[in-house]
Amino acid sequence: RQEVNYVMESKLSRVTCTCDDPDAEIWIDEELKGKGSWTGYVDNVADHILESRKAGHKSQSISFSVKPGEISNQTIPAPVPMYGTLDVVSTPELCEVFVDGKSIGTSPLLAQVLAGPHTIQLKKEGFTTISFSAEVEYDNVKKVTKTLFDESTCSTPEEMYALGDNYFFGKDGVEKDGEKAAQWYQKSADMNFSPAQYALGFCYENGIGVERDMERAVALYEVSATQGNPEAQFCLGYCFEKDLYKTKEELIN
Repeated sequence: RQEVNYVMESKLSRVTCTCDDPDAEIWIDEELKGKGSWTGYVDNVADHILESRKAGHKSQSISFSVKPGEISNQTIPAPVPMYGTLDVVSTPELCEVFVDGKSIGTSPLLAQVLAGPHTIQLKKEGFTTISFSAEVEYDNVKKVTKTLFDESTCSTPEEMYALGDNYFFGKDGVEKDGEKAAQWYQKSADMNFSPAQYALGFCYENGIGVERDMERAVALYEVSATQGNPEAQFCLGYCFEKDLYKTKEELIN
């Protein structure tokens, strides 16, 4: 018998990678490892590429290698911010401008923002708040021109109904708001506008922006249906077919 002793050498070595920016992603050889810092094992046969990445920033990278049995510590610089210019013009002026939820000033406005996609909001008292997306390119100017609807000038039932639709569906950049939608539908319905009566009935049937009330919903469907509104006629028929025309007490029970 011949005894032979083998010493197996590991091809993996432990490494700790740290970025100067704790919010930056740590990538090794095109594989995401973590954010800010990462500790693990890499092979000690070949060189590796350590990279820091962050949206709107220029990535930084270094090359490193590890020796068998060695515990290695690697530090990589933070990604470099890349900026573009956002040019905001609004009607009316002096709207507060929010970029990704943070206020950056009032319009008209020229501001440096990180390159990449952003969510922009324009707000002003008495006007509809609008929200939209904009892609800002590095070292370029992104110009946006927006008009906010003046709610104080909304006087006809058609205008009130259209504004209610904007709030209900989130149209024309207006943020969805069921309560405001129901309020504008109500104003239009009070002026005997059939589409608004149907829309308000739908809100009451489904509890959108108002407390659910089937009796009120059916009453609105009836008023709208008698004026020839096909949507209201369909909903009214459905309510009768399914026996949904009940009082609040019956609905609770």
